[in-house]
Amino acid sequence: MALGTMAKYGVTVTIQCVGLNYYEGYKFRSNAAINFGPTYTIPESLVERYRVDKRGAIAELLSEITIRMKSCYVSAESYEELQQLYTARSVYKPT
Repeated sequence: MALGTMAKYGVTVTIQCVGLNYYEGYKFRSNAAINFGPTYTIPESLVERYRVDKRGAIAELLSEITIRMKSCYVSAESYEELQQLYTARSVYKPT
């Protein structure tokens, strides 16, 4: 849809990847964590490829989205462990 819209209307499409972790999702008001990845603006070169090779361009875009989705999903056994990971990540500041 994104590539088709860009090719047809000449607009810019930006994708926002979001990772969701649910803990005890079967319970009302159970814990959940949301992790946002960086936004991704689809390059115009991919739209040009889409006009010539739709399947190839779509496969390339889906591959890029998959990589970006994996980068914003954090897996942990429990909500407490996930909180510890988030705390460690916020404390650690690489140079």
